[in-house]
Amino acid sequence: FSSGSRGATRSLVTARHLLAAAPTSSSYSSSSTMAEKPSATTVYMKAGPDGKSRGDCPFAHSVVFGLNLKNVEHETVPCVQDTKPQWLLDEVQGKMPCVLYNKEPHVETMDILEWMEGQFAEPALAAPQGTPDEVKSGFGLMPAIAKFTANTDESKDEELKQNLLDALTKLNEHLKA
Repeated sequence: FSSGSRGATRSLVTARHLLAAAPTSSSYSSSSTMAEKPSATTVYMKAGPDGKSRGDCPFAHSVVFGLNLKNVEHETVPCVQDTKPQWLLDEVQGKMPCVLYNKEPHVETMDILEWMEGQFAEPALAAPQGTPDEVKSGFGLMPAIAKFTANTDESKDEELKQNLLDALTKLNEHLKA
């Protein structure tokens, strides 16, 4: 592997492992170039290297995970620039992830998660009051994953790997408590 492809390959492998552990209420749609908006709840997200599978965007995976936690049936439509539907380009400048619900687009991950929190029943996505900051931040796991998977500098591999392992250890210790 060249150092440029190492990061992309590692991202793909990590994303596949994370998705394998997530609930599976969503389905994939191959009709990403639909001219009309679908009526079903649909998540438009970055496509993987093949242009058809889910990509490695942690923001899109957060949105999908939130929908799964809330038991919201939805489809996912992985897109590359050339396969984005025209309405997505016209209405939200092609921003993804985009959740289409009742033909209304929702973009910006934090805005989508806040919208989900008000739109759908339990469980709550937000941490309850009094939750320690370390728990709210996920023990630094997501930033550690992002830095490790996006790294293309071999000299940083061990440090970033250790940071990821430290975050996973903290999470594991919390879950055992």
